[in-house]
Amino acid sequence: MEEVVGQGQDFRLDGVFVRPALSLLEVGQQQHHIEPKVMAVLVHLATYAGEVVSREQLMQAIWSEVVVSDESITRAISELRSALDDDPKSPQFIKTIPKKGYVLLSRPVFLEEPKRSTLADAYVSAHSHQDRARLQPVLWTGAFLAAVVLVVLFWAALVDPNKPSNNALREVVQRSSSTPTLAIRVAVTPFDSLSQREDDLFLSLGLTRDITNQLSMIPNLGVVPVSSMMEFVGHEQSIRGIAAAVDARFVVSGQLEPRADRFRLRMALIDAHRNIQLWAQNYDRPLDMFFELQDTLVSEIATALSAEIQIGVVRHRPKGEFNYPAYQLVEQAEQLRRTYNKEASQQIEAKLTQALELQPDNAAARALFAMQLAQNLVSRWSDNPIQTRQRIALQLDTAIAQAPRNARVLMAAGISSLMVGDHANAYDYLRESLDINPNEAHTLAELGYVEYRVTGNLASCVDKTSKAEQLAPNHPRISFWSYRRGTCLFLEGEYDKAAIELELTIRKNPTYYHPYFFRALALYNANRTSEADEMMRDGFTLASDLTSAEFLHGIKTFDVPFGPGVSQFESAFERLAPTP
Repeated sequence: MEEVVGQGQDFRLDGVFVRPALSLLEVGQQQHHIEPKVMAVLVHLATYAGEVVSREQLMQAIWSEVVVSDESITRAISELRSALDDDPKSPQFIKTIPKKGYVLLSRPVFLEEPKRSTLADAYVSAHSHQDRARLQPVLWTGAFLAAVVLVVLFWAALVDPNKPSNNALREVVQRSSSTPTLAIRVAVTPFDSLSQREDDLFLSLGLTRDITNQLSMIPNLGVVPVSSMMEFVGHEQSIRGIAAAVDARFVVSGQLEPRADRFRLRMALIDAHRNIQLWAQNYDRPLDMFFELQDTLVSEIATALSAEIQIGVVRHRPKGEFNYPAYQLVEQAEQLRRTYNKEASQQIEAKLTQALELQPDNAAARALFAMQLAQNLVSRWSDNPIQTRQRIALQLDTAIAQAPRNARVLMAAGISSLMVGDHANAYDYLRESLDINPNEAHTLAELGYVEYRVTGNLASCVDKTSKAEQLAPNHPRISFWSYRRGTCLFLEGEYDKAAIELELTIRKNPTYYHPYFFRALALYNANRTSEADEMMRDGFTLASDLTSAEFLHGIKTFDVPFGPGVSQFESAFERLAPTP
């Protein structure tokens, strides 16, 4: 296995595969995404495997610049044991030494020595500065919401730099701790729906998503992605527990109750570290003032945070009239995006079509519709590709005309342009979208891939897709980011490494056929014929009617060279394809 550029090196603990850069544990066939601080605890214990590590040492190493109780250590150890399926009464991995601390019983084994080129180091370093400069606030004409801009703290390194580094794992700890993280992090919990109607749940989820997205547009404010917060829907957990789980200091919570043509909302902002309520408010509004209230909420949350950070400016994005049924349909489509297959794509298309019939000026719905059409085109789910391309262009032109400074619209335009092979426009759209909303992980990952296609710089693809995985480990499109990374490596002729990333893609989303065949092609190019044959057989279980010409045509559409193993690939199709 190859180290991801700029991240911690992968290692094994007995039968567990540990990927610090991705905060990922692979136990047998199961994958467990854990929070970065929890992974940091495991890596620190692995650094001193066989030695007793006290709670004080862990607190100093992981939380030295953050005010938390030692409950955070207890929670982290508990989460690790759960992920590792480790019984504390008969431990295989982590043993508690009463009144002393913890000891990791298993010795880490590296899969490969770290390999990083000087040029890659220089590029990542240079571009990290460029990225930070590019994400600084820009005042847009008509902006009117006051919000937070300037972070007052940065997380300190996860380990003491004065400790000796006598082995490779200690270096991994230091490298993993060197990535700066925004100290002021806000989490928006899924708002509780007090309605008895099931459909009203989507209003609560949509409000959660909207408030998160608007806060995300505040430069230099760390906002936990919606995808990471959705796991708390329906689960009773304390605010402090949620904050610790997602490594946030501030938590926004709310209760929403629709009542005929009105709605009631109670909001609160809690400083979880100090366990105090900074702000709370009750609202009773007509339903058609739903969007106007969102602007008020963001402004008041920013004002409440002003004691901790300085006030700046955030761009206002016009949203049009609020249409409750259309809003529900768009949110339902967003939830369906968590599953990527043909049936889900058809349902998404149907719901967005309904939403646009109800509200033709809904630019976000229109852009998401164009993006789904583009995904259908690439995934071979379109009956008329020429007509689909025309529909994509029309939807995007209309959406951008309706909302030229909407980050969501620009992201969808960038991804749609990418999927039809227009890399130059995709690059511009995605950069502009990330300028507006620097917390959107999917935009960051797709920008990394497009930047490679435009500039030919592999480090950008690897760095940005990996950072996106760290930013949003529960994102519904996370499997696609390793697919993008695998494509970049494939284009570089790094077929073995591409196969590793495509395998990760398959593990994250085993129901999408394309990575199976793409990985098979990479394996044939690497002369790993038996593995390639097996991968192709797996792919045919999902797409039994696929032909080699159809698949290769799709690859060619993206200007990806087939490689030296294409003849083996084509003959294997004839040999292994199911008999009709």
